[in-house]
Amino acid sequence: MILRAKNITSGYEGVQILWGVDLDIPRGQTVVLLGPNGAGKTTLLRTLVGLLPAWSGHIEFDDNDITLLPTEKRVRSGLAFMSELGVFPDLSVLDNLRMGGYFLSRSGTADRISKMYALFPDLARLRRSLGGSLSGGQRKMLGVAKALMSQPRLLVMDEPSAGLSPKYVKEVIDILKVAHGEGLSLLIAEQNVLFLELADQGYVLEGGRMLAHGSADELKSSDVVRRAYFGMVEEKRA
Repeated sequence: MILRAKNITSGYEGVQILWGVDLDIPRGQTVVLLGPNGAGKTTLLRTLVGLLPAWSGHIEFDDNDITLLPTEKRVRSGLAFMSELGVFPDLSVLDNLRMGGYFLSRSGTADRISKMYALFPDLARLRRSLGGSLSGGQRKMLGVAKALMSQPRLLVMDEPSAGLSPKYVKEVIDILKVAHGEGLSLLIAEQNVLFLELADQGYVLEGGRMLAHGSADELKSSDVVRRAYFGMVEEKRA
């Protein structure tokens, strides 16, 4: 496993949000964490990357216990996080990428920027544009590229479809297929069941507790998913 979380409890200022959560991410796989607003998805991701402390339980990354490790050291060890926003809107595309390579040497940063431009040619064309001036799909592309700058082994993403039209959601899914082709593992927290298209396996989180776990095909036909996301499942079938 590239990441294993066992019996995680966490929350904010004494308000418990997560209740004994277990999560495994096999090396090289894409795992989708499904859940409605308020399910605890963001809390779990922030706990995994060290932005929130785990109240109990433990987290292993690449077989090392990182439960108490600061976020900076988790990033240096190969764990990257992309929030809903994902980019600095007042910085250019180029400067966003430079920020993503903050821990790299100057030559290493230049090499990674060239690699990102090769992976995402639109970013090379838009390199002088401000992040905030990009379309929704382009911002998500930049967010992914910025996260990939640090050469992570696991990329953790919080709702990459947030605020996007169906057209741009499909674009983001295609972008993530390219990123996964780089050989890294992905953990994607989402409300949109369309992201199961990317998944090797998935989890369903609701009320801070895991309700289901299985392969993408198992979750697509799961009664738990049908009950919790009936509208979205029907929309996908339409």
